[in-house]
Amino acid sequence: MPGLSRDRLILHVGLPKAASSALQFWCDGQRERLAAEGVDYPDPRSEHPMKKHHALVPELLKGRADTLARDVAESRAPTMLVSNEGFAPRYRQFPRAAADALAGAAGGRAVTLFLLTRSEEGWLRSIWAQRIINPSIQRAPLIFDTFDDFVRRSDARWLLDVEARGAEMQAIAQADQVVRASVEEDWFGALLTLLGVARRPGDAPPRIHGAAPPHAIELVRRVNALPTDQPNLVRSALLAGLQAELGTSNVTLANTARVFATHPNEKRKQSSSLLATALRDVDPDPGPMAELHAAISAWAERGSPDPPRLG
Repeated sequence: MPGLSRDRLILHVGLPKAASSALQFWCDGQRERLAAEGVDYPDPRSEHPMKKHHALVPELLKGRADTLARDVAESRAPTMLVSNEGFAPRYRQFPRAAADALAGAAGGRAVTLFLLTRSEEGWLRSIWAQRIINPSIQRAPLIFDTFDDFVRRSDARWLLDVEARGAEMQAIAQADQVVRASVEEDWFGALLTLLGVARRPGDAPPRIHGAAPPHAIELVRRVNALPTDQPNLVRSALLAGLQAELGTSNVTLANTARVFATHPNEKRKQSSSLLATALRDVDPDPGPMAELHAAISAWAERGSPDPPRLG
């Protein structure tokens, strides 16, 4: 793609659940190398474990792009890459001022959108699981739909028309083009080509933010469906327990477990007690879900302030 590596701002805008974490962790870990090749991946400026540019979408929702403008002004690299997959599911909520803010923040650089996609079935299942475990990513309520019910929802399917969504985002960003790549193909190679960065032997994106197993997702879905006055307390104990039991690479589970461990003992006891009550009303499927249900229930029934541990 000749000409794309000079005086350019590349915005990775999603889709969510399409290799975003792998892209962000690789770029953040290779910032010195990228800088040597004329590409700036700005410091995410956040203590959050994810390596995206967290400020971008919240600021655009307010019609601003202050952090982006500062990063562009401070950069001397001919190419800048900024990543926040929350752009795609939230851009329809941006006020009109967001387009002007983006144009001003770009500082005269040409803008390219980088849009990662994936197969419909795989993407819908990942979004369904995300809405069950971590709806805050899309500022959506917890759901307890089955997958078959979820895929019939219009709010689940609208992003799948990637050509139309890409055109709409291109208009907002006043981008000269949208470069699309599929996670089922060599999206990483497409990224390096777009950046003008030579691929080296052994280059590969990391496996980050892996999915929780299906039986764990289904257990959380069933708990979500139960009436409770304090769903956040129940959820924090359940997700901390899942992470302790399963040891996943899922960042949501790991981060929830980390935060849960910092809560005062009384709050952890309260959460575990509420979870114990909820789990009594869940009838798990035989097999892995029943084993997981039993292990977490035993811990919660004891009212222990510590996360559950197997073994």
